[in-house]
Amino acid sequence: MSKTILALMVIATLTAAGSASSQGFGGGGGGGGGFGGDGSGGWGNGGGLNAPGNGNASTVDNPPIGLDPGPALPMDTGPENSAAVQVLRNFELGAALSNQGEQAVEILRLRSPYSPFETFGLPKPTIPWVPGEKPVFTFDPKNCPNCQPADPEIGLGTVVQINGIALPNRLNEAISAKQTGSTDSSQLNRIKQCGSAVQMLRAPISSSFGNMIDDFRIGCLKFNEGPYETLNARDQLEISQCLAAHTLYEDSCLQDPATIRNSSLMPRIGMLFNVTGDAGAEPACTATLVTDTLIVTARHCYVREALKLPAAYGPVTGNGVLVYAVNPSLSPSAPVKVPILGEVTKNGLKDIDLLDDYPDPADDVIVLRLAVPLPIDNSKLEIRWSVAALGSQLTLIGFQELTFRETLLRDRVMNAALEAGNLLSKRSFADYFRVDHGPMCIVGDVTAGQFGHYCQSFGGTSGAPIFFGDLSDEGNNVVTIVGFQSRGDPSDVPDKEVSGPTNTATQISKEVADLLGLK
Repeated sequence: MSKTILALMVIATLTAAGSASSQGFGGGGGGGGGFGGDGSGGWGNGGGLNAPGNGNASTVDNPPIGLDPGPALPMDTGPENSAAVQVLRNFELGAALSNQGEQAVEILRLRSPYSPFETFGLPKPTIPWVPGEKPVFTFDPKNCPNCQPADPEIGLGTVVQINGIALPNRLNEAISAKQTGSTDSSQLNRIKQCGSAVQMLRAPISSSFGNMIDDFRIGCLKFNEGPYETLNARDQLEISQCLAAHTLYEDSCLQDPATIRNSSLMPRIGMLFNVTGDAGAEPACTATLVTDTLIVTARHCYVREALKLPAAYGPVTGNGVLVYAVNPSLSPSAPVKVPILGEVTKNGLKDIDLLDDYPDPADDVIVLRLAVPLPIDNSKLEIRWSVAALGSQLTLIGFQELTFRETLLRDRVMNAALEAGNLLSKRSFADYFRVDHGPMCIVGDVTAGQFGHYCQSFGGTSGAPIFFGDLSDEGNNVVTIVGFQSRGDPSDVPDKEVSGPTNTATQISKEVADLLGLK
C-alpha cells in the first residue's frame, strides 16, 4: 500500500490533541527517553511519532485535521519528517493486515463510514439494535485499575536506556535497526505498527469527545442513539473510525490463541463472572486452571468497588460472588460454570474476603478451590514457576476488552443486538481471549513481589497468567508461569511508556507455587 494512501488515512482520522489522558497523536518525548524528539534520552533525532522538537507529543509539521468538514484533502501530505508520514510508514512496513484490517485502512483513507449494508462476511443478524439496550457491557476501569494498551515503540526507547539489561535477540535486532536507520527489520516494523495502532486509540474521537479508550460508550458506540443506518453522517463516521482503529489494534498488537504451540494450555484459561448484578452475569477477571480443582487469579477481583457491590451487600464472604466459567475447549463433558468454595491458604480452605481497598501489587494474587473437579490431562501440559528477570521475554494470555469492543462496534454497524449478556450463557467469552507474545512483551522493571511489563493489557486481563518466553516458539509440554496481571500505571502522563512499563504484574511466590503444587 502506498505511503500517500496511508498518509491520507492518518491525516483524515486523527486530531492534533488528545491521548489516553488528553494528549494528541504523538510519541514519547525525547527528553523522557521516547523515540521522538531530540532530548537527552531515547533515540536522539526523532524518527518516531514526533517530529523533531522539544519532546512535546503534539509537535508536528502538518497537524491532522480530525473529523471537521473541509475541502478535499491534497494528495501531498507535507514534509517527510511529519508525524503523519512516519506513522503511515509504520503500517506500510509492518506485518500484513487481515482483510478487515485492509478494509479499515480504506475506511480511514477515504474518510467515509462503513455502509449500513456491510456484513463483514458474517450471517445477517436476526435481532436488531435497540437504543440504550441493557446491558451494553464494557469493563469498569476499576476492574483492571489503570490498565492500558502499551505503545511498544515508546517503551523500547525507554528500555534501551537501562544499563546492563539483557534483551531477547529479536529486540536487539530492532534496536540495531533503529540505530542504523534500517527499514528491513521485521521486529522493529512490527513494534512501530503496534505503536501506531495504540496511538490511534489514544487520539480523540472528534472535537466533541475524548479519546477512543475513555469515551468509548458515548463517543464510539453511541449506545443511546438509534440504529446505525438512521444516524447522521458525522455519527456514522465516528463509529466507523472507532471500529477501524480497534481493528488495526487487533491486527497489529495481539495474537490469536492458535499461535501458542502447546494446544493444551489455552483450555486452562477461563474467566470469572460476577453473578450478583441485576443485569445478569458480567465477566470480571481472567483465571487459570492449574489443577482439576484449583484456579489462580488476581485478589483485587474481590474488591467491592470493582464488583459494584453496595456497602450493605448481604453475604459476609465473597464465596458466591464470582463463578468460574470453564473454557469450552477444555472438554465436552466440562460444565459451563463452576461455583467457588473458598480461598486456599497454607492453613487450609477459608472463606473469601470481600475487600474495601485494592491490595498492593505484590499481594494481588489468590488461589481458589472449585466446587467440583474438572477434566484435565497433565500428560500434555506441565506448569512450572519461576521468578521474572529484567528484560525477559513474556507471553500474556487473557480476555482482551478491546477485542470485545471491536465486536460491539461491528455489531453496531450491522444493526445487531449486542451480545454482552451472552458471554457466559453461550460461552462466547473465550472468543475474546487473545495472546501477546510480541517483541515488546518483556519485563521492564523488577521490585519486591512484582514486576513491570510492556505486554498488552486492558479490561478483563486482571489475573491473566504471564508465562516466561515466547510460547509461539516453544512446543514442549512444559510452560513456566512468572506472574499475574495486576494493574496499570496510574500517572496522568499521556505516553506512560516514557517513564517505564505501562502495566504491573504480581510475581508468583514460592508460597503460591506450593499451594498450586508447582515445581
